[in-house]
Amino acid sequence: MEQRSARRKTINKLGWLFIGVGLTVMALALGLLPLDDPYFTAPRWIVGIGGAIFAMAGLMMLLGEQSPVNNLLAAFLLTGMGLIVGWVGLFGSDEGFSGGLPFLPETVNISLARGLFGMGAMICLLMAAYAFKLQFENKNTVDRESKD
Repeated sequence: MEQRSARRKTINKLGWLFIGVGLTVMALALGLLPLDDPYFTAPRWIVGIGGAIFAMAGLMMLLGEQSPVNNLLAAFLLTGMGLIVGWVGLFGSDEGFSGGLPFLPETVNISLARGLFGMGAMICLLMAAYAFKLQFENKNTVDRESKD
């Protein structure tokens, strides 16, 4: 029992840490905290979504796995991840993509990287759709059972 309690305390501490990091990043995105970085190329709304992802992950840790809103928070988290990865794939600067296959021209490697980011975005958005489905399926099931 003590081990479970200690584990829960650790998860709660991590949850608050994630929420704090997320709120700090959102404050940067909203201009509430100064941000003068010449290498900062993403729009502020993308940065804000990144902060919201951290905050939602922390909230999910605090609420626990059995929370009735767990699937809904997961759906929003995955939607945010899909939006960020999709933005990188569509609008990221060519200079931001590095690596690739050495026997392919750079333009092909950049197109390949954009395609992989696009597939990652689609996977995140499909998982988000499934999480939304689970959330509202469970809600409808509970509503129907309470009416009976």
